[in-house]
Amino acid sequence: MREMDRNKACGYLKFIGLAAIILIMIWPVFSCGQKLPLPGLEISVNFSDKNLTDNLLTSLKVKFITTSDFKSPDRDYELVAEALAGQKILFQKNLPLLWPVSRWEANRVYEASGFIYFPPLIDFFSRPTGQGLAVNFRLYLRPLQNQKDIIVVYERQLKLSPCPLDVPDIVFLDGWVVIKRPDPSSDELLVERWTGPQASCWLKNPKKPALLMLRGSSPPGRPEGQKVIIALEGRVLEEFETSLPDFEKIYQLSASDLGQKDGLTLTIGVNKTVRVKDVYPDLDDNQPVGFRLETIYFR
Repeated sequence: MREMDRNKACGYLKFIGLAAIILIMIWPVFSCGQKLPLPGLEISVNFSDKNLTDNLLTSLKVKFITTSDFKSPDRDYELVAEALAGQKILFQKNLPLLWPVSRWEANRVYEASGFIYFPPLIDFFSRPTGQGLAVNFRLYLRPLQNQKDIIVVYERQLKLSPCPLDVPDIVFLDGWVVIKRPDPSSDELLVERWTGPQASCWLKNPKKPALLMLRGSSPPGRPEGQKVIIALEGRVLEEFETSLPDFEKIYQLSASDLGQKDGLTLTIGVNKTVRVKDVYPDLDDNQPVGFRLETIYFR
């Protein structure tokens, strides 16, 4: 009898210990205020590139499939795609939703898509061949009002390979202004590339469909009505006004758009400029500049 009582007591203690361990494991989930995905919602995520690398612009397509037990929330959200390598944020990209989440119905399919860019971050020569870089990718719904109360609907760890060495460089030609200024946080210089009134660069023609992306930022106090004109081989791709400080432009070009020449000239012009000293008063530089170039991507 005593032996049976002792076994029961040991069983109770094991059960209590196991329950305590489980509680300790799940407690951070509840204490941090994390939310579970919306019930009745299934998600399919696809990248246009099967092999993901750094320095890559790729298309992301998301399908939201609502089942019979789905109930639409009482407020609307924006969809955000996010990737982190360690503590470094690689991108946070809003993907437009064509139909407000508050109006989603059961047994339907809703889609969202957009281009995302993995910036250069892998040193090809310092990383063993075949060893990729782990990147944490997630999609979350962020309320339009209280943007801290997010709902994570998809999480996945990606592995980025180094960008291939045979990706052609972009050759900067005439019209660019390189600005060097002290870095407040170190003894090094910050180097920025700005357009003058008109700047150009040379692109190797892949002679197949390609993506062209330009990212830039206008200076504080930019001239009112400043316009940017982007042309490829003399053909204007777009003319737009710099109404916001930062801009991103992506062009999907067909093989017929590129023609058969070995190289292509990309021209970027602005109708209004400012002086370097107007942007950085500590620099005695009167050169006219249009906007700061962040990224040119062509592949």
